[in-house]
Amino acid sequence: MSPRALLTAALAAVAAAAPLATAPTAKTAQGPVTGKTLDSGVNEFLGIPFAESPPLRFGAPKEPNAWTEALDATNYKPSCITQFNYPEKVRNFTIEVFNMPIQPESEDCLYLNVWSPSGPAPKGGFPVMVWIYGGNLQAGAASLPVYNGEKFALQRDVVLVNINYRTNVFGFPNSPELPNGEANPGFLDQRLALKWVQANIASFSGNPAQVTIFGESAGAWSVKQLVALPPNPLPFRAAILESNAMGVTGGETSYTTLLKATNCTFAPSPLTCLRAVPAEAIKDTIERANLGFDPVADEITRTADVAARFTSGKAAKVPLIIGSNADDGSAFAGIFGGLDFAATSFPATAAAVTALTFQCPAAELADHAAKSGYDVYRYVFDVKAKSAPFPHAGAWHSFEIGAVFRTYNESELARVSGAMQGRWADLAYTGQPAGWPKVTAGEGPVLVFGEYDDQLVGPELDDKVGCKAMKKDVLAAGL
Repeated sequence: MSPRALLTAALAAVAAAAPLATAPTAKTAQGPVTGKTLDSGVNEFLGIPFAESPPLRFGAPKEPNAWTEALDATNYKPSCITQFNYPEKVRNFTIEVFNMPIQPESEDCLYLNVWSPSGPAPKGGFPVMVWIYGGNLQAGAASLPVYNGEKFALQRDVVLVNINYRTNVFGFPNSPELPNGEANPGFLDQRLALKWVQANIASFSGNPAQVTIFGESAGAWSVKQLVALPPNPLPFRAAILESNAMGVTGGETSYTTLLKATNCTFAPSPLTCLRAVPAEAIKDTIERANLGFDPVADEITRTADVAARFTSGKAAKVPLIIGSNADDGSAFAGIFGGLDFAATSFPATAAAVTALTFQCPAAELADHAAKSGYDVYRYVFDVKAKSAPFPHAGAWHSFEIGAVFRTYNESELARVSGAMQGRWADLAYTGQPAGWPKVTAGEGPVLVFGEYDDQLVGPELDDKVGCKAMKKDVLAAGL
């Protein structure tokens, strides 16, 4: 046998004798799941059902069915049905800026994903961070690459969970036929996912007593509602709100319009009739008619007066990070202006939207919570994008997410990613971000995350944009 043949045979023998890598397996209350270990060493589990899926359309989610054979958890499941409104030019812009790449979607969507460090966990398990995506309660997908939890889990030794939940009419139908407590299926999805985390995350090396919930935009708005109307028992111990906002209105009128468009108005049960309409037809109708479906203020999953919940001490007594981006309004100013980013009115409109919709409400919520005895840490993200999906974007709405998850491609986010992710993880570990003073009502401070450094600033940041003049309007909206 030639030397080359001998070497080949030897290598083959070594390979045959070497043990095969074992795929990570976790035992959930419903049955075992098998994920995969990534090259980084992080264990990844994708597409785990936290509810029976598909759920009854417009119905409250139910506990998932049990299984016996190991469930393959190596691929994402579809997103829930999304809504991106016409005209087509605006629709395409919104998708490009906030929902790329486009994900498969289905009513069979109530799944979550878990990334867990593969090393030995501390006593009790790693801290857990549960992400709730934004999308104006009209769209969103846990499978978007920017929400991938591998690097967060790897670099901060946390278990990262992100969840799907129903939005638009599928999550917030505004039907008078739904029973009390079940008006907002999308919010009930979120709550059932958190219940699943409590029951199962220890099997993924997570600590169920050390859960932080965080989200952006409507995801942050959802976090705010969870804090204001906390589940019992409380399934989290800290919360982070990134650019908290939700701009959908008109749910009852939209529901009536949808019934008429689908010939369900005079059915014995309009809700039952609408359940029989193909999902694609409903999606097309609500997008072309620009119908909005805001959550019902049932005081169970949504309160119209967040301020009162903090003042009374009925909100969950957990530490909070609350913040916004320096140019949150830029994309929306473009939409309001027909996507004419060169218009002379664009800078003023963008600044006004940023102040009125994001910065001043964040300031007022932080001050109000601090005044009510809550530990609050406030920030403004101010890294200007050097390459963005639209002109004059600045520190645009959702730009910080790539920094937080370390899924960015932009060099300008390299330093700030460590600064933000580190403090988010500090909150998850200790409830107190390192080197970040708590908010004192009316005085700040605000931590401004910049491209090259971070700075603590005082109330002048809000005075500059007129937040005091907007205080009554912000409070009138219930925070």
